[in-house]
Amino acid sequence: MLWPDTQILSVAVMFLSGAAVALFYDLCRVAAGTDPRGGGQRGRSGRPAQGFWDIVFWVIVTPVVFAATLVSNRGELRLHVLLGLAAGAAAYLVLARPVVVRAGLAVRRGAAK
Repeated sequence: MLWPDTQILSVAVMFLSGAAVALFYDLCRVAAGTDPRGGGQRGRSGRPAQGFWDIVFWVIVTPVVFAATLVSNRGELRLHVLLGLAAGAAAYLVLARPVVVRAGLAVRRGAAK
């Protein structure tokens, strides 16, 4: 059994990890030429790029979340770990996603010109 302070630290680390994963997901979508807000593909050329960015996303996210779980609670997968990840992703989606996606799409449009 983990001590309460260890569980709180674990939830905090997983919260930050969840927010980072959601941020990285949006950045990968913008890099692939897809509007993460549900705008869909911006032409047929985005499909191969999307597959590439999906692989990049999982290759980077999997070890990062695994390492965060190892550091925060010795790799034990418990309910508070999953809730922390979900809460972090939800907080990012509600609080920061509109700004990040708008800025990312503006940068992409500017780089394309």
